[in-house]
Amino acid sequence: MKIYFYGCNYDPISVPHECAVLAEGLAALGHQCFGEIDKLRETADGSPVIHASDSMAEADVIIMDSIINIAADSEQELQKISSIAHTTPIVFIDESDGLRTPGFGKNARSCALVLKSHFNRKMKYPRNFVPWQFGISNRMVEAINPIPVKERNETISVNFRVKHQLRDHMNSLTLPILKKYLEIDTKTDSNKPEEFSANDQFLFHQARGRHNPFYYQRLPHSLFVAAYGGVFCLPFGNHDKYTAKISRIANQILPLFKYDRVRQWDSWRFWESMLAGCITIHVDLEKFGCEMPVMPVNYQDYVGIDPYHPEIFRDWFQTAMEEWKQGKPKILESMSASAREFVLKNYSSPVVADRFLKLLESIR
Repeated sequence: MKIYFYGCNYDPISVPHECAVLAEGLAALGHQCFGEIDKLRETADGSPVIHASDSMAEADVIIMDSIINIAADSEQELQKISSIAHTTPIVFIDESDGLRTPGFGKNARSCALVLKSHFNRKMKYPRNFVPWQFGISNRMVEAINPIPVKERNETISVNFRVKHQLRDHMNSLTLPILKKYLEIDTKTDSNKPEEFSANDQFLFHQARGRHNPFYYQRLPHSLFVAAYGGVFCLPFGNHDKYTAKISRIANQILPLFKYDRVRQWDSWRFWESMLAGCITIHVDLEKFGCEMPVMPVNYQDYVGIDPYHPEIFRDWFQTAMEEWKQGKPKILESMSASAREFVLKNYSSPVVADRFLKLLESIR
């Protein structure tokens, strides 16, 4: 199959993460990946995964990522593709933050599929939306190497660079519980590429600033990682950020409703932490409507906290840490192994690519 990644020419180096995962996986499965220019290398001097071609009309499927909005208007670009491709299916990857994301546009709605990150089953989406995810790329698998649980530091990494409403609330609930046993590590690593090796500098720019060798080296030494992020939402008012804010203010005045869903929940730290075999903390994804193609099991693959019942987490944590103190951390060792197995089994690039191909087959 020939897959065309449209928009490669807008940036000579960087590749949207979800395109990178798909292209790596599709190439590994024997499919041909093309774009306007050569792109996506495992090393600075490596061969490209996406090869230069001007024959988009000959593609079996065309993929475009919402990141294109940084350089152009995705709606105009989709209209342009449609006029060239005619009957070729177009898949739009909507990995943008917010409530009213680019996938809601008129031309995006006409695409064969919109692969939606941050998907929440309690929200209303156009019919061509399907749950998607950040996932893990070959770059991440190569860079992150777990160590045995017993060799890790008694720390939890809470090293957020960006404030989220959900993060502030979850920190207020969890940190008083965690600090009874763990050191709270809030250190952030240098994100200056000039301090990296030449190859890591290349990967930093190709991954749009998401590659940090210092962080990847330090991460596996943490026992726990706070990977929660996003915004709690009410059952109503979720048309856009303005109606959501008005609803939130109204509910603060007359608190009749509880938060029952989370938007913008997918987190880089979630995938990096699980790949490193850390004990990964988020909200209870299932309870708050967060959906990805294959869901992790709460208290098996990760720790999903119900903020309305923090005592469940407190009791589990105390039991797990008492085992740790006794030198027999069976609960933590089991979750560490399960977390890494979960992401490798369900979200490595060939698995994601195979899932993508099956989605395409289902709409033909």
